Amino acid sequence: MSRAIIAIVQHNGEYLYSYSAPGCRGESRFRAGNDAGAAAAKAMEIAIRHGRHGYVIFAPADVMSQIPSDMREKS
Repeated sequence: MSRAIIAIVQHNGEYLYSYSAPGCRGESRFRAGNDAGAAAAKAMEIAIRHGRHGYVIFAPADVMSQIPSDMREKS
């Protein structure tokens, strides 16, 4: 079974997110906040909402440092 993929990027001083999940129409390049904490919170929200079959989060180091290690990936 495929896992959801959540990606956070920094662009022009703000963070943006994209995700793709099985059985769900993904979203691309939506605002995730102006700081690493907000972007991390958004990534975890998406993981909880769309990652029931597993997920993986990709993000810059400053965002990943805000996400607990046990929340970064689920098989």
